[in-house]
Amino acid sequence: MIFLFTGVPGASKTINAIKFINEDDQFAGRPIYYHNIREVKKSNDKGVEILRENWNLLDDDQALKWYELPKGSVVVFDECQDIFPVNTSRKGAPAESLSLFAKHRHYGIDIFLITQEPRNVDAFVRRLVGLHRHHARHFGTQKIKIHEWQNRCCEDVHDWHQKQESLVTQSSIDSKYFGVYHSAEVHTHKSRLPMFKLSLIAGGFLLIPALFYFAWSSISDMGSPADDSSLSSIADSHYSGQAQQQPANRQRYQDPDDWLLQHKPRIAGLDFTAPIYDSVREVKDYPRPSCIYNHNRDICSCYTQQATKMNIPKDMCMSILQDGLFDYAKQPGRSQQRLKQPAARRGDSNASKI
Repeated sequence: MIFLFTGVPGASKTINAIKFINEDDQFAGRPIYYHNIREVKKSNDKGVEILRENWNLLDDDQALKWYELPKGSVVVFDECQDIFPVNTSRKGAPAESLSLFAKHRHYGIDIFLITQEPRNVDAFVRRLVGLHRHHARHFGTQKIKIHEWQNRCCEDVHDWHQKQESLVTQSSIDSKYFGVYHSAEVHTHKSRLPMFKLSLIAGGFLLIPALFYFAWSSISDMGSPADDSSLSSIADSHYSGQAQQQPANRQRYQDPDDWLLQHKPRIAGLDFTAPIYDSVREVKDYPRPSCIYNHNRDICSCYTQQATKMNIPKDMCMSILQDGLFDYAKQPGRSQQRLKQPAARRGDSNASKI
């Protein structure tokens, strides 16, 4: 398989390629060759042996003849554009070095290409990539995000839609691999946040206490009587003579806990069941059902006058639909008053007999 590891300088693409080869069982016991990596050794900077296999350095001539390496080899080309530049038909590597990439399976050789951008690799080779990993480092910290595309190369690693098609993993640079090769980038980057993000964070810390003070001041002032000048200005603004309605019972709060208690719903999810709304939540109407029957689905449903669905059993729904439902609260109209018969007077020959 051809593996492509991309990322800006210092994004940990090389150290993660070494870690992947060293820890994945498919590469165990196989000869490993590398080009353009400085001073690969088995031990890290603490003297602990990390690499399980010996890594063998290739010079430029040997790298161009990678297909002559032993069967089953693993070959790593760091900054691969140096030896396999784009448009190789006009410059750089011999055509044979690239054309034989299509037959790498016949040689039993796995190839790792490491570069900054996928388009640094010739289009012919990009079409042969079996696994592509793009590395992004978080502001110089040890945290990295890896986008992985299987069975293809992502042509534009910055495209939002392409990223949505990737398998994303969050990881950290494995410090135990520091020192297995010489790098001036992996663990010398200093953590640095962009200035605008620092400004947002600092502004947030300053804004929080200000908002808390404003909220507490507003709560403390609730229900306090207005001074004479305020009342005077209100009266002047309503020169039409209409009296401004004031809440009959303004609520004062003893402390923030009292405020929270008054605003906590008695039934979760129904904000209007909080005690603060008791004075305005008086019953003004009751639900009156209007029912409909769906013949195709054999469903009978009832809805209130506010178009909210009522939980009424089907047999009762059908009964209401067929026979109606008496409304005890409805005021009688003229048609109902005409049904009332006057009481029969004694001696009246025209009175109805019962």
